[in-house]
This record gives sequence, structure tokens and C-alpha cells, in this order.
Amino acid sequence: MDSKNVKENAKDNQHHLMNLVNSNPKTLKTILKHNELFAGVYAISNRNDDVEVIYVGESGQITNRLQHHVSGTNSSVLKQKTGLDFDELKWYKVRYRRMANEKQRKLFEKYAISVLKPKFNL
Repeated sequence: MDSKNVKENAKDNQHHLMNLVNSNPKTLKTILKHNELFAGVYAISNRNDDVEVIYVGESGQITNRLQHHVSGTNSSVLKQKTGLDFDELKWYKVRYRRMANEKQRKLFEKYAISVLKPKFNL
């Protein structure tokens, strides 16, 4: 990637991050209930402090990925690290930025983690 593309990518990531953190949060329960299928990057905050982001992720199908986070499986990073069950996690807040392009999502996810420093990604 040349320096012009790097600068443009950085500008895009800053723009996406501002849109992500300033978007209206929804509870996990609400997102799972509506079961919309879309790709993007998401940021999870706990129910008592929806400003502090505790986890950032990306997925080709965000609703399915969030369902995995709150399911009974042991492979859910969020569930393992928080030690919470669905009844507690369902009230956590989620913000997301729709992004269809997988490469853009992965780059933006890394950028968001590096800037927001969510405790369950580190």
C-alpha cells in the first residue's frame, strides 16, 4: 500500500470510528430479537456504562456472531472473559458500523481495537 492509500485508509478509519462511537446503542437482546443479517464491525459496552467499550469484533453476519457470544458454548470469548450468562449479557449495549467489504472490516476492527483498547480484546 502506498503512502497515499495509507493516509486515505487512516482517514476512512477515523470517520468510521466516529460514526461507530456516536451511533445509538442497542441492547444485545434487541439486536437478537430483530435478527437482521448484515456485515460490519461492532463495539460492546456493559449495561451500566455504555461509553466504555469492552469488546470490539467484526463479522459477515453480526447477529449470528452476537448470538454466539451469548450462547452456552465455551468458545465464546466474551462469555468466557466476562463470566456472565445470557440473562446478564442481553442488557449489554452494542453499537455497530455496517461494512460489507471483509478486508475493510478487518482493517477497521484492528484500528478500533488499537484506539478504544477494549479490555476483553487485549
